[in-house]
Amino acid sequence: MCGDARTAAWFVVEPIDIAARGFDTPYYRRSMVMLEKIKTQPGITKDQILQKFREWERNDIYPLLTPLIAECLLDEMAHVKYIELGDGKYYPLERSLKTK
Repeated sequence: MCGDARTAAWFVVEPIDIAARGFDTPYYRRSMVMLEKIKTQPGITKDQILQKFREWERNDIYPLLTPLIAECLLDEMAHVKYIELGDGKYYPLERSLKTK
């Protein structure tokens, strides 16, 4: 909150969801690439996942793969039972091992 009455703020809120079609396709692709990294190294942390991407893969492809976006996508994958979180580490679930 800014005490200056001349200061205005504009916020845009976008839902993030796992969707293979439509508007959310870029987020879906990001999720699936992260899922592949989790499958190859079960027990990986969010920071380790982000380190597996080159700088241009994180910063030059939409959506930017920031720690916040990564956390949202990982949470969504856990919600739909593609992965599970245990002790700050991500593990693939049986359902995700069957998708290729």
